[in-house]
Amino acid sequence: MPIPISPVGKLVRGLSILCRTTARTVLVAAPVSMAATFSYTTFFDATFDSTLSAPTVGGGILTYDAPSQLPDGTYPWTSFTGLTVSLTLGGTTFTDADLDTSPAQVEITLANSGFYFRNDTPPVGFGDGFFNGSADFISGAFALSTEPYLTTAFGPTTGGGIDTPLYFAATSDGNLSGTYGVPESSTWIALNSMIFAAGHTFFRQRHRGL
Repeated sequence: MPIPISPVGKLVRGLSILCRTTARTVLVAAPVSMAATFSYTTFFDATFDSTLSAPTVGGGILTYDAPSQLPDGTYPWTSFTGLTVSLTLGGTTFTDADLDTSPAQVEITLANSGFYFRNDTPPVGFGDGFFNGSADFISGAFALSTEPYLTTAFGPTTGGGIDTPLYFAATSDGNLSGTYGVPESSTWIALNSMIFAAGHTFFRQRHRGL
């Protein structure tokens, strides 16, 4: 025959269950990771060779969100969280919303605080965008195609093509082609502050919906 529980006993038992439930809830909710935003830049010149050199004719900024900064390396476009890309050549700006290549085919190389696109999907260097580049962007009547594996004419080759990021573009200021990436030392320092200032303005306007 069960032993009757007094009102005080019921209260103590109820408080015990509540405390255990609250403790479990706190333990489950405790692991919260805060993501930070990391920025990388790239620059475009007008010389179609293996070296990025002044004068530049454009630049770009890439950001992503992560608990900690990724080490330099190559990552799938689709692996990034909160990825944003803005590339400006002449008077035309291309963003991640203008990507014409399937994101699953695009890889992004991060190196020395800079970035460029590549594509190791066979056939090497050819994506399914309109221009078959590693990453093609189309904005209205204007287009940008990045071509890390466009030709074997310059430098060492990797997987049948060159690992030098090349590009061609049709912009509001005319057609452009050349190399893109991160310049060296003093050139980088001067251009870095300029492109970050432009990028900050762009992303501030974008987030405000202007």
